[in-house]
Amino acid sequence: MRYHSHMDTFPPTKQRPELLAFAEACGTRADKLRRDDCGDWAIFGNNGHIYAVPEGFQLMIGCDFDNRKWSSARGWESAKDRLSFGKVTQDGDCEGSIILDRLPSKTEALEIRAILGIPKTVELSDEVLTARRAQFSTARKLKPFLPPSPANEAQCTVSRAL
Repeated sequence: MRYHSHMDTFPPTKQRPELLAFAEACGTRADKLRRDDCGDWAIFGNNGHIYAVPEGFQLMIGCDFDNRKWSSARGWESAKDRLSFGKVTQDGDCEGSIILDRLPSKTEALEIRAILGIPKTVELSDEVLTARRAQFSTARKLKPFLPPSPANEAQCTVSRAL
């Protein structure tokens, strides 16, 4: 009997577009969408991650052992209550998994981002973007005229000696 991985049933070519739609609905930062160790696409937060699965979206909560938001069952119980719009599929002591069969509403997206620790994308007005571009453009023009920093000067001296 051949073992079928998650990637066989729902390949990355299907996962990424689904997660891009989820990220847009949640307003998450683009750099949080990346591949996991197995090659599956996921949206990563400080306290879990989100996968696109055939059933919809799988929210893996409290599963990142290096950076856990809580270490007791109280946090997971609270997360289950706050995410009651999804279906609990794995119910551990301090962690679990919830399936959401659709894109989240704005209110649901706030809860998902808060619980999983996923940062929101920064939305800037056209005026602010224009002002920042002008500011960076001015800084780039002035850069050649600024005196070198002591660290750069020391590095230049070492490279000239070689």
